[in-house]
Amino acid sequence: MNQGEVRIEKEPQYIVWLEPNVELPVTLIGNKALGILKLMRFAQFGFNVPEGFAITTDAYKEILKLGTHKIDELLRGRTRGLGKTAIRIKDVLLQKIEPFDLITQIVTPPYNKLCQLYGVADLGVAVRSSAIAEDLKTKSYAGSYESYLNIKGINSLVVYVLRCFASAWKKHLLRERKNAMDESGIIALLVQRIIHSDVAGVTFTADPVSGDTSKICINSAWGLGDVVVSGRVNADIFCFDKRTMQLKQVRIGEKDVASRCRNTGGTSLEPVPPEMVHVPSLTPENAFRLASVCSKIENEFGYPVDIEWAFSKNDLYLLQVRPITTL
Repeated sequence: MNQGEVRIEKEPQYIVWLEPNVELPVTLIGNKALGILKLMRFAQFGFNVPEGFAITTDAYKEILKLGTHKIDELLRGRTRGLGKTAIRIKDVLLQKIEPFDLITQIVTPPYNKLCQLYGVADLGVAVRSSAIAEDLKTKSYAGSYESYLNIKGINSLVVYVLRCFASAWKKHLLRERKNAMDESGIIALLVQRIIHSDVAGVTFTADPVSGDTSKICINSAWGLGDVVVSGRVNADIFCFDKRTMQLKQVRIGEKDVASRCRNTGGTSLEPVPPEMVHVPSLTPENAFRLASVCSKIENEFGYPVDIEWAFSKNDLYLLQVRPITTL
């Protein structure tokens, strides 16, 4: 900085409400939240995006400041064991009262706004990571961070926000970290209304196994989509020809359990009635509708994507979008 030059520090922005007209840098809200904002702009294609807000990287950095010295000290000693180092760093974030108080102050107003929007005092929400280095074209980091579904009430929300932030300090993510504020470890979070889905899953606008870009492949199952993403059930598969939009392949999986939202918060696995285990989870009409919407989304993004989605009472919701990194 030149002599006499005054540096104006930008005020930190801890919360961003998700709206289609918002333009924000990836360095503030991460790639997953950026994808959500893009999806909101394409809602005219015939789908919904759950309402919610992003907890920004500014908020995460503010939390890290409360334990920067201790985290840096632990990173310097990480050669003694990455696993133990990861656990101790998480403890720095999870076992002090200061981070809890700070997050409570940050998330209470937007969570109350979301609850008031639906007239529910403890609306269930999904809490998901949105890292700067996540959901890239070259690497997705899928499964590297934690997601939590159907979190209800402000106290529970604060706890799971902190757990999600702490998941940025998993063992396998520590090798390249230089210090607490290393940009490779900075994440934001998404907090969105949970969708109590009847059917959910993932759509790939190219075959992720063969790399065939002429196909659209849908994986679906009863209930919430986490059982599809995790591979807990043998999902139904519907494959369309992208050019003609004709259904070319159907494989009905054995969907013996479904993930459901509990009234008290969180989720549970429930047995699927025997007569529904081998019934297609999507009607031909909804499979075609979903494939058509996802094809349009791919055209807007300009590259093959995988999209997490949910049907609730025949309303289609798009929950996440990311590049397919296996092509």
